[in-house]
Amino acid sequence: MEDISLKNDWEVLASVTISMDKMMATLLLPKLDVDIDYNLQDIVDYLKRKGVIQGIDIAAIQRILDNEEFGEDVCVARGREVVQGTDGRFEFDFKTDLPRFPQEDVEGDVDYREVALIDVVKEGQQVARYIPATRGEFGFTVTGELMIPKSGKELRPLRGKGMTISDDKRTYYAALDGTVILHNERLEINRALIINGNVDATTGHLDYDGSIYIYGDVLSGMKINATGDVHICGYVENAVISCGGDVVIQKGMRGNGIGYISAQGGVFGSFFDGVKIRAKHDVEANAFINCKVDTPRKVYATGSNGTISGGRIHAIKGVKTINCGISSDRETILESGISQESMYHYNVLRKEIIKIDSEIKVFESGKSSFEEKLSMMELSDHGVYIKILQAIQIKKKEKQESMERLQDLLQRLSTKEEVKVQVDGTIHPGVTVIIDTYELKLNRESSKVYFVRDDNHVIMKKAK
Repeated sequence: MEDISLKNDWEVLASVTISMDKMMATLLLPKLDVDIDYNLQDIVDYLKRKGVIQGIDIAAIQRILDNEEFGEDVCVARGREVVQGTDGRFEFDFKTDLPRFPQEDVEGDVDYREVALIDVVKEGQQVARYIPATRGEFGFTVTGELMIPKSGKELRPLRGKGMTISDDKRTYYAALDGTVILHNERLEINRALIINGNVDATTGHLDYDGSIYIYGDVLSGMKINATGDVHICGYVENAVISCGGDVVIQKGMRGNGIGYISAQGGVFGSFFDGVKIRAKHDVEANAFINCKVDTPRKVYATGSNGTISGGRIHAIKGVKTINCGISSDRETILESGISQESMYHYNVLRKEIIKIDSEIKVFESGKSSFEEKLSMMELSDHGVYIKILQAIQIKKKEKQESMERLQDLLQRLSTKEEVKVQVDGTIHPGVTVIIDTYELKLNRESSKVYFVRDDNHVIMKKAK
């Protein structure tokens, strides 16, 4: 005879287990010797009475009944994890992490072919798109507790120039052919001149308001002038390069004593041989051979075989090289700190400003004399008086320009850090080291040393 009480009161022997985090619930239906006609809805109601009200898996319960999975714990409900909202973000269709500084190759030399200052885009090309923030997704526990997500934050639209934006404010396009760069959260597309071959007689000299990117070589006698950067993928012969940004010459420059580079930024190249370089920022290469370099920053002869041999290197904030003065027939001068040339220019500018001030005083005196004697009507038609006014304006402009040059020179000369000349390899006899106009001429070979100023002398110290 069937046990009617067990058949109808299976709940007494069933059990529900809720996990500590309330994200899962298991059900154990009793395994009995009597046939029990379990009802799916009864089981669901039983779970709810036991506190399981969300995430109930009806299919899992049905499988227990179909497969008679009695006497064991089976997962019948799962919560849903809350999904936090994501912040808005930009995806860029150009390289935002161009290798601006070179890496050493397997032989220890620095490979300037990997240096890139700019990425080139065409008018109408997509350059960026905005992925909006998301609100996230609500979560819940099996006991019905609601978990509220934190919404992501939207970003401000991109600032910059040389771009257009779609109506939905999510897609950005280049408004012109040029170079694209992301700097301090500003997207800037600037005009650029792209030369797919060499710069030679067929192209003529280049003078461009923007950056210039040259995929070939620059041959002898050519002149390049740009308000932006100049990037040359090939070699440069005895050419003249002037720009308002950085110069990169990936395969180096052989200037034969007449090649010249002037940059408002830095100068980087595989090597420089017989080149005069004036830069406002660091100058770097694997080798400087018979070069004249002048910068208010630092000069680095990089790589495991970095070399300075012949010429004069003047870097106000310091020089660092591996080897120096390899050939005894080339005079090599490494100069750091204030130079005699800088002091000369400083004194010349000061005298020039004093002279202009005295000239302005003379003209001002003449102007006052006329104004005491003549009426405004008479002065307006007086030729000499008008010429005096013009002369005063010219002299004041000259003074302002001289003051700006003096300020620039003072900024170059001022440095609070100790300047030094560092040689991590070998420095050969005959090399002259100058720091703040005080000099030391090497009479013996030394290795792993650096030079600093000590009062009125330059001393050599062993590197640790």
